[in-house]
Amino acid sequence: MIANITGYGLVQGIATCLDTLAAQSFGRGDNEMVGIYTQRCFILMCLIMTPIVLIWVNAKPFLLAIVPEVECCELASQYLKILSTGIPPYVIFELSKHYLQAQGIFHANTYVLIFCAPLNVILNYVLVWDKNIGIGFIGAPIAVVLTDYLMATLSVCYVIYIDGHQCWHGWSKEALRHWGYMNQLALSGVLTIEAEWLAFEILTFAAARLGTTELATQTVLSTMCVLCYQIPMGMGIAASTRVGNLVGAGLGQSAAIASKASIYVAVIFGTLNALILFALRDKVGALFSNDDDVIRMTAQILPYGAMYQINDALSAVTGGLLRGQGRQKISGYVNLIFYYIFALPVGLYLCFGLNWQLAGLWIGICVALVSVSVIQIIVVINANWEQIIQKSIEEFEHESEENNV
Repeated sequence: MIANITGYGLVQGIATCLDTLAAQSFGRGDNEMVGIYTQRCFILMCLIMTPIVLIWVNAKPFLLAIVPEVECCELASQYLKILSTGIPPYVIFELSKHYLQAQGIFHANTYVLIFCAPLNVILNYVLVWDKNIGIGFIGAPIAVVLTDYLMATLSVCYVIYIDGHQCWHGWSKEALRHWGYMNQLALSGVLTIEAEWLAFEILTFAAARLGTTELATQTVLSTMCVLCYQIPMGMGIAASTRVGNLVGAGLGQSAAIASKASIYVAVIFGTLNALILFALRDKVGALFSNDDDVIRMTAQILPYGAMYQINDALSAVTGGLLRGQGRQKISGYVNLIFYYIFALPVGLYLCFGLNWQLAGLWIGICVALVSVSVIQIIVVINANWEQIIQKSIEEFEHESEENNV
């Protein structure tokens, strides 16, 4: 949880600034700026992640301050210490992914993941469980780190030897200038991602107070929802890149059509996810546990997770559209407000105040996500495309003026 919130979530959130900057630059034919924006983002990530890595390396005192179990803290600190060595390649992989996606090259990282994901499973088994090689618990973070390095290496090799190198004109001193707009976009991206991730972690803490059955059920539900989310997340990335390219090219009408098409597709796939989860509600729990109480409770609560899917897909896609427009700060504010001012208080009250238990927590999250998706749809549909394109042009002109100075 600490690794996700203080590490991976930050890296992913910061990298979303390229969905605006790099995508729009590529759309207007300014290939060199795609590489320069990627360099700026890399430097920003290094500045932010260096102190966090140092904290991970020395995490035990911090963990002991919040978790009383000494053995748990010892294991967690060992895990974080090893995992910290995988942050540099993870940064490189995440940047290369957005760098390639801005150019419309989506298949490269798909190939990398198709190869590395099964390999990660094998490495985990060999390093944790194998009787001859396995080293137990600590083998898990080692497997993750090795996978991170392989993903970064393969992604960089793809850019160098296959495709994507046309936007890389070497390291430039321009990467050290004009950070203001990038920082705004990066902060908005971090707020959007961290708001939802942290809300789910808080739900997990709350579920733990209800008992082991509720905690196990919450884990099953979260895992299934994260799995289902991969589809709309991919659609959101594609939508942000497409709209960003069109905004950069000054094609407002085409961007509006692409936005509406993306929303329709989100509804279709969100509905499919919902129907699948609802239809399998009595069987999903058995995939994770042999405990009858967990299986029964999963079947009772999973319909809320199914309801969640349509709005989760809409939220992911409209969030991507806002990134393509360069207005992700709207998504950041909306997520913060509805998750922490409405969803969590309502969910916790329903859970503990009205004794609705785990169902109360999920009703709170569903209310938040409905609100987030509806507001983002309204904002996207009513976008002033001329103003958005003008903002992109002004940013480009400002960049050019600073470079000339």
